[in-house]
Amino acid sequence: TAAPPARAPPRPPSGCPAPGGSGIAAMAEGAASRAEQARKTMDYLVMFLAHWFGARRFDRTNADGFDPTDVEVFRANHGTGFLRRNFRRSRSVLSTEPREEIPAAQAADEAPVANAVTEHAAAATDTADEWVKIIEGKQLKPWFVVAQVTAIVLLWMIFGIYRWSKGEGDGPLLVLAGLDSLSPGGTDLRMTYSDCEDLRWQVWRWITYQWTHISGSQVLANAILLIMLGMPLEGHEGTKRMLYLFNVGIIGGALAYYVGDAHNIVVGCSGGCYSLLGAHLADLLLNWKQKKFARATFAMILLLVGVDAMAYAINLALEWESISFSVNIGGFIAGFLLCGVIGKNIELEEWERSLKKKFTFVGGLLILACLLWMSYNRAPLNLFEAMRGEEGFCWFKQAWIPAVSETHWQCIRCSTKACIDDWADFTTNPVDLGVCREVGWYFPNATNATSP
Repeated sequence: TAAPPARAPPRPPSGCPAPGGSGIAAMAEGAASRAEQARKTMDYLVMFLAHWFGARRFDRTNADGFDPTDVEVFRANHGTGFLRRNFRRSRSVLSTEPREEIPAAQAADEAPVANAVTEHAAAATDTADEWVKIIEGKQLKPWFVVAQVTAIVLLWMIFGIYRWSKGEGDGPLLVLAGLDSLSPGGTDLRMTYSDCEDLRWQVWRWITYQWTHISGSQVLANAILLIMLGMPLEGHEGTKRMLYLFNVGIIGGALAYYVGDAHNIVVGCSGGCYSLLGAHLADLLLNWKQKKFARATFAMILLLVGVDAMAYAINLALEWESISFSVNIGGFIAGFLLCGVIGKNIELEEWERSLKKKFTFVGGLLILACLLWMSYNRAPLNLFEAMRGEEGFCWFKQAWIPAVSETHWQCIRCSTKACIDDWADFTTNPVDLGVCREVGWYFPNATNATSP
């Protein structure tokens, strides 16, 4: 019998290289390209994180985006262990020590970067000392961040353990503790006591409420925000400016509280943390062209805001009081405006000078508006209630009024001590403010409310 005809070898699927030397070489080239891209991505991430915690140490060019030669130059100049040495000050970049020889090909690639650094130095300063400070100066030590984080964590832990040991709180991590534990109700942020005693002008509350927290999660969230936002900002702005920025945010949050909330009792340093967010955005606005990682920095800020917004949503779902978003908004605005005025500007342009004046005017106007609102409204009344035509109130309870209903409690409220005394003969219980806003008030007019 005749032999069967020979068959051709099967063809590889479309898009795949044929077996052989050229196919293997193409696959190896593709793998090497992907590995190189992964290395560049990792280098970019490392450089950005080092830049984030190292202030302006890595601003070597005005271009935004990753330049592989930057990593090579940095490694050649600093070697390994650069994160550990990041908090040490160098005496001068004009070192006389011998340096390692760089190959000619590498030197040619690095020449544009070196030229850009030299041109930027000549334009920014006339002296070598200022060049060291602006371009090569390492991050200032974050004394304020360390002190603030230590204070809020230790105050909450010490007094939280003490209160939980006495059976207070819903758990070891769900206890209100801090500076206010020394004098309950004496350092938190509130407008009145339960008997309508006026506390508007106890101005120490505008600062001291930052050192008390309602839970371990609130302390942890604020500490993380303070570290992530405060370390790079203090490294760039310095400890004194950092002190101003944070505490002006605390005060700005307190003033915004009287306008946007006025009823809840508020504690925590989130107003100061959001002030740092605003300061980062202002710094980014004023120095966008001079920042190498401008877009990545903006993305990092949005990420931190998103994480904190999720934590805020969880707190709302748990119906935790003592959290006021108006404080965060007020702190953010205060930090944004203040950093726009006193923040360091690498290259001050004419439009930025005009912007600083506008920021100063807007900030002064907002402070005046908040103080006038506080002066005019003796009983707690926020802006949203005023827009609905409601009146302020400083006391609210649920009351059992058989003449009205024998099955349902009624929400009542008052704005004066005399009104509170009218309800002394009725059975009353505490109630959540959100519940009363949902079901409505028995007396819509708090000022003229009288018992039936």
